[in-house]
Amino acid sequence: MTKNIDFLDCDPSDINLSSMSLSSSNNAATNQRGNTLTPTTMTVTAQGAGLQALLDGHEASITINDQTFTFGLFSRGINMIVVDTAAANMQKAVAISTFDTHGSECLSGSLAETIAMIPETAVVAIVVVDEASMSLTKRGRAAMASIGARLFPRCGWRDGYALITPVRSPYLAVEAHKPDAEGGLTDQVSLTFEFGAPNVPSALPAESTGELRLIKARSAGRNAGSFAEVVVDGVTERFTEQGLQVVIVLKDRKMPLFKALFQTHVDEKESELLFWFLADQQAKWRRKKDTPAAIVCVAVGDMARRMQPKATTVLQKLGSQLVSHVENGVGFAMIAKLHARESIVEAQAPSDRRHTPTRWINLEL
Repeated sequence: MTKNIDFLDCDPSDINLSSMSLSSSNNAATNQRGNTLTPTTMTVTAQGAGLQALLDGHEASITINDQTFTFGLFSRGINMIVVDTAAANMQKAVAISTFDTHGSECLSGSLAETIAMIPETAVVAIVVVDEASMSLTKRGRAAMASIGARLFPRCGWRDGYALITPVRSPYLAVEAHKPDAEGGLTDQVSLTFEFGAPNVPSALPAESTGELRLIKARSAGRNAGSFAEVVVDGVTERFTEQGLQVVIVLKDRKMPLFKALFQTHVDEKESELLFWFLADQQAKWRRKKDTPAAIVCVAVGDMARRMQPKATTVLQKLGSQLVSHVENGVGFAMIAKLHARESIVEAQAPSDRRHTPTRWINLEL
């Protein structure tokens, strides 16, 4: 069973979870304390529980400051709490969903679509309860990986798993995994963050932090306006020519941006050109470890229609988990450090709402 987050049909950057009440999913989560808090900081703690842990009398739980939500046998699958840090108060910031990816492959798709619609101002807490792997598809696993679930591929039959991740910075995610053979009750993971942070509307320029360069990007598919935007240190580049737009950003502010367009939606030969270009850039900047560089890839309108496996593979080598699941005419955005494979952020627009751009993604270089 699932109760999905009821996102409105709009740009994810404009979504605020304040329209959603603090509620349980099919009575799966129990709010043990009903008081409402509006703190300036928030601590989220999560603990997953596989079947053996439940049989031993334990429950999975997610705690937001002093409010605890518990998940038992009737919450089988992946249980998610989304906290929008831009909401007016905590009571209006929280939404809960349960995806029984043990019992239904369809709910893997629902999981992926929900993750695609979560705004970048959100923090996501996930616990696996009972069993979540049997019907979990590659697309569902890729969506989990895109928000920082590095240990999730280890999550097998009736294992416990817990994740807390800031969608804006998934490389800061904390997680825990416990095999069924070891009892299935994970260690607790915890993350503290600021509550009441401002949203990131499309008109708001990025600001660099100290010596760091702040890079932002988003993508709009064919039915969402066919554009992409890349913002570096507050300066916006807007792209409207269809295809996969690639931008190389160097740490050295004196160096210009390098931009290249590959029309992988029109000509299969463009995938070959993209492959060699990205392979060359990756090798070049990994050799020059004293000159950090980042690569931004954004789909404009469509990039997938004639994209070949060779091009998909080279993007996966940069760390992309989502690229093989991007459908024709759907937005896709990725930022990766060329000298550090684990530093990547990416987003895909939901395939069932093709008029919606991706959320903004952010990376500091």
